[in-house]
Amino acid sequence: MGTAPYVLVVDDNPTICHLHAEALRETSLEVAEAMDGVAALDLIRARRPSVIVTDGNMPRLDGIALVRWVRSHANTRDIPIIMVTADADSKDFADAAFKAGCDVMLCKPCPAETLQSVVHDIQLRRLAS
Repeated sequence: MGTAPYVLVVDDNPTICHLHAEALRETSLEVAEAMDGVAALDLIRARRPSVIVTDGNMPRLDGIALVRWVRSHANTRDIPIIMVTADADSKDFADAAFKAGCDVMLCKPCPAETLQSVVHDIQLRRLAS
């Protein structure tokens, strides 16, 4: 079997970033952590993730701007992006995130099982296509 899928978790709250990363590591995924969108871009340029899990509101480069950047580059535009945000209930925010190219939006606080399930489902869909 090949190497484990590589997931990038992006959140400016270190506790949440680490909780999401650990939840995904429990499912045998390889996970990198970034504290904001700018740090995430450096990691994405260095190694293409299989899935990106990002917060919506962050300093320097927010989640929507990160999604736009990923979607605007040929070698990253098809990476599935899950946004985990406290703003998921805001129609304007959700509309902007989906328009930018977000695939799935989850509400904070997001239970580990929910995040694990959504990432697993995205991977299964990619394998089937």
